Amino acid sequence: MLKISIRAYRLAERRAARRGLVLRATDAYFDRRRRRLIVTLDSGVELSAPRRLLLPLSGARVADMSMVRVSPAGYYLHWPRLGGYLWVTDLFGLNFRQVLDES
Repeated sequence: MLKISIRAYRLAERRAARRGLVLRATDAYFDRRRRRLIVTLDSGVELSAPRRLLLPLSGARVADMSMVRVSPAGYYLHWPRLGGYLWVTDLFGLNFRQVLDES
């Protein structure tokens, strides 16, 4: 498995931000069977995150999680019933950072 230091990761993150590289969603849904959030990016890449890693929403009911909406510009996801928002770049950046911290 490839290991990368947190410092190297954060430097890469800053470079991406300077270059304007942010993740934009075109579609999102909550897969009830797999209990995962599935997000399709404007690049065509599909990412998923298990419910337990969606920290601000991890305790929400499945029915409420299923009501996810993509913002018009695609920069954030919104759950109307929960009043919750997650920025797409932060959502997957936080999860990748957590994986790196645990390795």
